[in-house]
Amino acid sequence: MGALLDEYERAINELKQLLTGIPDGDLTTVQDSRTTNEKSRSIQTVLAHVVDAGYWYALQIHRLKGYQGDGVPKILRATVQAYTDDLDGVMVYTEKVLTAFADAELEELDHTRKILTPWGQFYDAEQMMEHAIVHILRHRRQLERWLQENVKK
Repeated sequence: MGALLDEYERAINELKQLLTGIPDGDLTTVQDSRTTNEKSRSIQTVLAHVVDAGYWYALQIHRLKGYQGDGVPKILRATVQAYTDDLDGVMVYTEKVLTAFADAELEELDHTRKILTPWGQFYDAEQMMEHAIVHILRHRRQLERWLQENVKK
């Protein structure tokens, strides 16, 4: 659990570091006008998606312990600081959820006690956290590429 939380925090911190160089006015600028994915059109939509997904991953893990509550509504923010605060909130919530698990409970072989994802895979808590880490890394890379392209222009 410690390794998962450390790597998740590292991924979040790397994304937050990247955000420090982005002016608030650039959040809504369309970066990819060709995409059909509304979650990947601007820095704002990517960050809203990353925050929403982060809470969703933790919520699904939380539900393995019987939690019945709802998630956090997806919100488009107007400032980089608001997204930084949201990412901090995702980390706090995820840490709270995971500390309810013993290390031995993170890995589950029984499919009936796993999370069925919307994309059709079954994940235990450990696999969901690994996916959550890579999700942030993928979108950080996406934003890095967009920022590099803007420098070239």
